[in-house]
Amino acid sequence: MSVAETIAVADRPTPGLTRAEALLFRDRWQAVAEFEALERRCAPLDLLWQQTEAIWDFASLMGWLARGTDTQADLDRVRARWTKLKESLP
Repeated sequence: MSVAETIAVADRPTPGLTRAEALLFRDRWQAVAEFEALERRCAPLDLLWQQTEAIWDFASLMGWLARGTDTQADLDRVRARWTKLKESLP
């Protein structure tokens, strides 16, 4: 279970929620959102590439795009950009 799911179960709002409880609930969710944003910013390029490929494959399976329509030149340009990004990191 992720941190967000754990907090969601523990902090599910109730009908008798006070203003203070509502503000605390909102603040906790903002903290979760900030942490998740930090995780996304710090994700390694290999993981980002795997996620991009997974999304691409899913879209292709759903018929939302036709995989294989890219030319080799298009693919080479994309790979060159990823390589440049990867080499620019420490």
